[in-house]
Amino acid sequence: ANIQSFSFKNFNSPSFILQGDATVSSGKLQLP
Repeated sequence: ANIQSFSFKNFNSPSFILQGDATVSSGKLQLP
């Protein structure tokens, strides 16, 4: 995905930090 480093503090209020491909891992998107 082109969405990049997501860090979900709250599934209702996600924090988005754009910066590279990411994969979903336990409520967090992490760069591979």
